Amino acid sequence: MLNYDKVVSALAGASPDARRKNGPGYHAVTYGWLVAELVARATGKSFQEVVVEEIAAPLGVDEYWYYVPQDERSRIAKLFPHINPGGLNWQFTSAILAHVAPTRGLAEAAMPDGFDALVRDPQVHDAVMPGWNGVFSADAVAKMYGAIANGGMIDGQQFLKPDTVQKSTTIADRDRDYVLAIKPNWSLGYHKPVLASRSQPQNAIGHYGVGGSGGFADLDTGLSLAFVTNRLGSSLTALGDLRLARLGAAALSIAQNWSDL
Repeated sequence: MLNYDKVVSALAGASPDARRKNGPGYHAVTYGWLVAELVARATGKSFQEVVVEEIAAPLGVDEYWYYVPQDERSRIAKLFPHINPGGLNWQFTSAILAHVAPTRGLAEAAMPDGFDALVRDPQVHDAVMPGWNGVFSADAVAKMYGAIANGGMIDGQQFLKPDTVQKSTTIADRDRDYVLAIKPNWSLGYHKPVLASRSQPQNAIGHYGVGGSGGFADLDTGLSLAFVTNRLGSSLTALGDLRLARLGAAALSIAQNWSDL
């Protein structure tokens, strides 16, 4: 998995999954390589170059990496603890879930053997694995979502065309995802943010990752929020972090009350 060329070659040579005809299938780990290689072939530049030129530099943020520069690595927070769903061994849990029909797709796509150890290996920062090894600050992620939340504008500058924002936020598929076994209502890689509140935002997109980090943009209020953590999960949710849902609910409530003044 640390060899970018081998992974993209394997993906290019793989046979299409027949289940794709019945609905979307979440590429929990491989999505990043698929996007990165398409970007590289379309632009003639490396994925890292495009990220800097098209996202990080225009936003004026530094902490937005998929390959982390050597002189910045001392700033990376150490990840802890191991990802052990329910306190069980990662490999054991993956094997059990793979034998249960509703969770088989998730185990196959999101819980590869050795993944829990790999995410804590310093070698991942030498590789380009855009599906999961990004290193960001909360400010950098929130600023990216801020442009989406405000019609493409950020700090008085046009970062995205309004049409691009519209396409990014329009739900592309409402079918059941055969990997996640739910209906995420995907919109070009984003899903609806889940908040710890009775009502959920209707005009918002975001993405939550394994371990609990994530962010979202609410287009009705112009709010963007990001939460990054080096604690992979919690005692209740080994693969997520309820603090993101709670912070999101509190922030959105404040933004809605402010807009009503």
